[in-house]
Amino acid sequence: MSAEVWGIIPEDIEQVLARICDGFVMLDCEWRYVYVNDKLAELAQIDKQDFLGKSIWELFPETVNSQLAAELHRAVAEQVTVQFEYFDAKRHLWLEKRIYPSHKGVSILTKDITQYKRTQQLLAAQYAVTRILAEAIAFSNAIPSILQALCESLGWQVGRIWSVDHQTNSLHCISSWRSSSFKLEDFPTFYQRSSFAFGEGLPGQVWASGQFVWSQERAAIGFPLQAGNKILGVIEFFSREMPEPDFDLLQVMKAIATQIGQFVEQKQTESLLRKSEARYRSLAEATTSIVWTASPHGSIVEEIPTWQAFTGQTLEQYKQWGWVNALHPEDRTSMLAVWKQGFFNRTHVSGEYRLRRYDGEYRYVVARGVPILDDTGQLCEWVGMCVDISERKQAEIEREQLLAQLEIERTRLVASNTLLDTLVNNAPIGIGIWDEKLRYVRLNDALAEINGLPQAAHIGKTVAEVLPGIGAEVIAAFRRVAETGQSAIAQEASGETPAAPGKKRYWSVTYYPIKLPGNITWVGAICEEITERKLADAERENLLEREQAARVEAEAAKEQITNILESISDGFLAFDREWHFTYLNHEGSRTLGRSGEELLGKNLWQEFPELTETSFGQLYQRAVAEGVPLELEDYYPPFAAWFAVRAYPSPTGLALYFRNINRRKQAEAALRENEAGFRLLAENSTDIISRHTVDGILLYISPACYTLLGYKPKELIARPSSELVHPDDLAEIVKKYPIDANLPDIFTVTHRAQRKDGHYIWLESTIRAIRDSQTREIIEMQAAARDITDRKREEDKQRFLAQATSILAASLDYETTFTSLAQLVVPEIADWCVVDIIADNQSVRRVATAHADASKQKLVEQLKNYPPDLNQAGGVGRVIQSRKSQINHDISEQQMQAATCDAEHLQLLQQLAPKSAMFVLLTIRERILGAITLVSSSGRRYNHNDLMLAEDVARRAAIAVDNAQLFAQAQRSQQAAVLAAARTARLQALTAALSQSLSVAQVAEVIVEQGMAALGASSALVALVTESGTELEIIRAVGHQPELIELWRRFSINAPVPLAEAVRTGEPVWQEPTTTRTTRYSHLAYAYARYNYDSWISIPLTIEGRTVGGMSLAFAEMPEFSQHDRAFVRSLAQQCAQAMERARLYEAEQTAREVAETANRIKDEFLAVLSHELRSPLNPILGWSKLLQTKKLDEKTISQALKTIERNAKLQAQLIEDLLDISRILQGKLSLNSSPVDLTLVISAAMETVRLSAEAKSIQIHPALEPNIGKVVGDSSRLQQIVWNLLSNAVKFTPEGGRVDIRLEKIATQAQITVNDTGKGIDPNFLPYVFDYFRQENSTTTRKFGGLGLGLAIVRHLVELHGGTVKAESLGENQGATFSVRLPLLKDLSESKLDSEDFEPTANLNGVKILIVDDDADTREFIAFLLEQYGAYVTAVTSATEVLAALSQSLPDVLLSDIGMPEVDGCMLIRQVRTLPPEQGGQIPAIALTAYAGEMNEQQVLTAGFNKHIAKPVEPARLVEAIANLLQNRDYNL
Repeated sequence: MSAEVWGIIPEDIEQVLARICDGFVMLDCEWRYVYVNDKLAELAQIDKQDFLGKSIWELFPETVNSQLAAELHRAVAEQVTVQFEYFDAKRHLWLEKRIYPSHKGVSILTKDITQYKRTQQLLAAQYAVTRILAEAIAFSNAIPSILQALCESLGWQVGRIWSVDHQTNSLHCISSWRSSSFKLEDFPTFYQRSSFAFGEGLPGQVWASGQFVWSQERAAIGFPLQAGNKILGVIEFFSREMPEPDFDLLQVMKAIATQIGQFVEQKQTESLLRKSEARYRSLAEATTSIVWTASPHGSIVEEIPTWQAFTGQTLEQYKQWGWVNALHPEDRTSMLAVWKQGFFNRTHVSGEYRLRRYDGEYRYVVARGVPILDDTGQLCEWVGMCVDISERKQAEIEREQLLAQLEIERTRLVASNTLLDTLVNNAPIGIGIWDEKLRYVRLNDALAEINGLPQAAHIGKTVAEVLPGIGAEVIAAFRRVAETGQSAIAQEASGETPAAPGKKRYWSVTYYPIKLPGNITWVGAICEEITERKLADAERENLLEREQAARVEAEAAKEQITNILESISDGFLAFDREWHFTYLNHEGSRTLGRSGEELLGKNLWQEFPELTETSFGQLYQRAVAEGVPLELEDYYPPFAAWFAVRAYPSPTGLALYFRNINRRKQAEAALRENEAGFRLLAENSTDIISRHTVDGILLYISPACYTLLGYKPKELIARPSSELVHPDDLAEIVKKYPIDANLPDIFTVTHRAQRKDGHYIWLESTIRAIRDSQTREIIEMQAAARDITDRKREEDKQRFLAQATSILAASLDYETTFTSLAQLVVPEIADWCVVDIIADNQSVRRVATAHADASKQKLVEQLKNYPPDLNQAGGVGRVIQSRKSQINHDISEQQMQAATCDAEHLQLLQQLAPKSAMFVLLTIRERILGAITLVSSSGRRYNHNDLMLAEDVARRAAIAVDNAQLFAQAQRSQQAAVLAAARTARLQALTAALSQSLSVAQVAEVIVEQGMAALGASSALVALVTESGTELEIIRAVGHQPELIELWRRFSINAPVPLAEAVRTGEPVWQEPTTTRTTRYSHLAYAYARYNYDSWISIPLTIEGRTVGGMSLAFAEMPEFSQHDRAFVRSLAQQCAQAMERARLYEAEQTAREVAETANRIKDEFLAVLSHELRSPLNPILGWSKLLQTKKLDEKTISQALKTIERNAKLQAQLIEDLLDISRILQGKLSLNSSPVDLTLVISAAMETVRLSAEAKSIQIHPALEPNIGKVVGDSSRLQQIVWNLLSNAVKFTPEGGRVDIRLEKIATQAQITVNDTGKGIDPNFLPYVFDYFRQENSTTTRKFGGLGLGLAIVRHLVELHGGTVKAESLGENQGATFSVRLPLLKDLSESKLDSEDFEPTANLNGVKILIVDDDADTREFIAFLLEQYGAYVTAVTSATEVLAALSQSLPDVLLSDIGMPEVDGCMLIRQVRTLPPEQGGQIPAIALTAYAGEMNEQQVLTAGFNKHIAKPVEPARLVEAIANLLQNRDYNL
């Protein structure tokens, strides 16, 4: 980093920016990069050094006119923070940009949100497809919207869908979508192909592999559209850049493709169902005949709409045997006899009878009934059909009438009959059958004869191959019948055949389809050659014209009869008694294939000899022989046709009426086929086909009712169908479709039907109202019902899932989502449910409950008190362990007992009465969120389909929760970014404020103020580690009571308090409630009780691994500190520590400089004085020595010289001794030879030493020595040195004629020596330094008084070594000075004992173990000696370290400790002791002994942990009393 950047970003801030997870850059006013962190370089894929000095437009030219450029310029222009999302197309990254402008440029915080945006895109795509499919009616309508939604959501430009064509084994493009930015040159392969073979191209490869295929070269990707294992198509997408798909994209697209495939399959299935329904309706509605069903005994029990429509009878009128009333009275007996015979024989029943139509007219019908047998051969019912044959009967009646009229003319027509008989016998009729490829399968001799080829030459060949000269209309007719399945009657054809090459022949051909299984249609044809008839017709027309002309004149009656006979549709033949043709009409001639001219007069048996052995010939002969009319329907092989013949004998011969009934027979065959089809349809249909009366009584119901409802048909016949319909649905149907004139002819209803076992299924029933054609009165209801339970269940499932998706997506709070989930599944899936989630600590929390019965909601809510155990063998625990949802089909009492944790829990479950349960996982991306327990208590037994539905709902719920968490995460990220920016600004402001603070006090003030503002604290204090490293000193406090701050101004670093703990460990003591702190630090309860704060934190101030102090913050309300919050606090503390260290170093440097300068000045002054003081005595010594060496002096002068030399030598020796004493003092080597000393003697000796110098200045020394004050323990020579120094100074600074007073007196237990003079006095400004080493009030060359300034410093040190104190007092210049020395007195032992006994005769220390610590050996030995005299066992040590070692060896009864000790003082020692366990001396009684009584606050000593405070000098009786009382209180408390 350049120096310029160092000037912008401090090193500690740069370290923070280097470690953050977001990119951060700084641009100057010229848009040049001045700083880039590692994350931004990583996102840009550019080395950091390549940024610096270059502009953003130079490095990223694509951003010149982009959204980023616009937002940058806006932020700078408006000087506002700008936040936006930006897509880096070059690197395929979504970035969240935050721009912070300043007067020096801009700072940009860049966050990579690609994964978040990608997740949003995938979810949006999936949701869009789900919505489109849910709203789509047909897949074709949904395709464009699906492609558009996926392309727009996922950033693709082109999409298309291919459909699989299994017939051609290829793919065909069925739809495509292109974005507005589509350019053909970008996708050159898009229009190249519209179809692909299997395995060809990217779509074909997807089809072949069944997997997604990605092509980077084509910038395309394809996915299979599947339904199960069947591939229905391929969905393909193009983009300008198509990177390799990630796992999330593949999973989402796989789900979408599967969803589309299932939708397509569902729509195909629905289409097939609609087609099947249409075909069935067409079949049921196509027939005009009466289709009926009856009970085994012939009674009608079901509604027959066609019967009602034909007869006009109502269901009540024709049911049971009421239908017989519609028969003609004359036909009832015979019809019932036929019916009875068929019932007993169980054979088909057929017959003709007259049936009254709704208009009162009796119509002839032919009826046929078929018995339906069950598997055991028992007759179940009858199925039949009635066909109206009134037209045929009417023709027969007409023929009867004509016969009566023709009888008159019979004789005259004999000749004509003979001619007609010959013509019929020789008429050829051909019959043939062809397969679906129009190849001959079978033909008769007549057809072979017609074609002129043997039968074998036809078989296997087509008509065109056999008859190449046949007309094209014949081939076309064959094909039309084969393709359409419709008959073609009497189609005329012409052509040449091998039978008559070159001759055009004519035929009349009737074509009819023959339906075979497998949807195969053959063709049958009846071929009648009409070549001769064509010619005969022409000739007959001529003859008839002539005959007609003759008859007009002669036979008017004959003409009339002939016209009648010729106009009827039946053939008519007349014979005389000898079987000669006497007449044949046109139809007869046409049928026989011979004209009247050919047959009239000719014998029937001669012209048609084959007739003799036929049933027809026998009928004719029997009719003549018996003389009764006879009729017959039979097949006539020579003509290959069916004929109906009625023979009427007469005296003159025989008249015959005949009709070709091939069509009728074909209709009857078709009817039989339709009857069989209907029966097959009804018997084998999976739908329930039924007939009802208007009142809803079942007349007929198909066997499918057993499959669907569990009832046999006979169990339901004659019962109201409404009994099967769900009451709610029945009410809705009755309301919507009342049985009245407005009822639609056909309508469809959906309802629930009750099975025999009590369960309901869903049916879709198409109901048809059969009405009277005249009155429009409803006479019967017919219905076809289909089971749609699965479809209904699927619809309900999809509707439920759609509702679930909508509800679950409505909230972004996961607990709200789970509550919605619980309310959603109850009662749709379960009677009650609970939702459990897994917390971060792997515990389970029950977040939602619901019960279908509101009165039991409180019961199920109580289950929140019993969260499941993940280690449990069953239930939620087992599901989460196995990672698989499970069903408990039947919950037993034993299982409930195993799942409960106590009797109350078991009782609660028993009240909720679970019968069956599902335990469904809530998972997202392989991560288990929890589980939902769905319980049935109403008897519902869960199955696999229920589990699949529940899992689907759970997946959607998990996705909704994941969306909520993603949204919350995004919100938190945004809030964190804003907070980070605010904190960055706070840190910047803090940095600026700290940079202006030069002193520790100023830094502490900034730390407290900024720390409280940044964290919202109510109070704060800062304490620094003292120079000794053993204590903390509070230097700034806000929001704390002053008296407590003063009490705790300095405390041990080992003290059992939170701030000291944080400083010792280097780790913060994070927020904890006041109650928790009070519990942990009970000895501080009184202090915490004085504040109304809810929580506290203690933060160490650490720099380079070294703790320099600590900061404590208190909060009115307990805050929640996240990891980011804690990191911010640490950064704040680190910055504060650095600033504090800088200020401390600055102050130390300033102090050190001042001290060094002062010391240097003092040193120079001292050396100058020393030089003067050492040289001054040398001058007279050397001077007089040289004079003495000259031997020129007299005795008096020599004596004076020797005295001068001695005096100056002693003075110089004293100077040197003082220097040596100071050296010993500074090195700690000055020692005392202690013994009891009488101060009176010491003072007297000192006075004697200075007497001469005093007398030289006429100074009077006045002693005032109090007798018998006792002795002190000390070094007599050093004590004399003390008094001598004080007296020397008094004499030195007192002018001539002045006065010096010395006084010895006893004050309490101390001896006080006071030296007072009337001399120069002491300047008040110098008074504090009077006892300092090398310090003199005037050290200049003009000073009046000599000396090195060491005497008083030596006095102070010697006095302190003796356990005493010294002080100096002066009223000012020329006011004299007073020096007072206090030394502890040593009382006489016997006297002390006596005094003690008198003071407290009961005190006893026998056997008491006392541990003494004092660095002063004399004091230590004195106190030990004193206590041993009272019977105590004393252990004396010199330091705190030895105390702790001694405590580890044995536990004394009392601890006596000096306060003023080197390294670790008494207060620090007792704090360490109080941290020990009780068994290691943590609660030992302790007494503090200190000579600093005037300087040490007694309360502070007691707060530190001492039980008693005693000031030195120690009074023996008082000490013994204190120890005895302390022990007595301890025993009492125990």
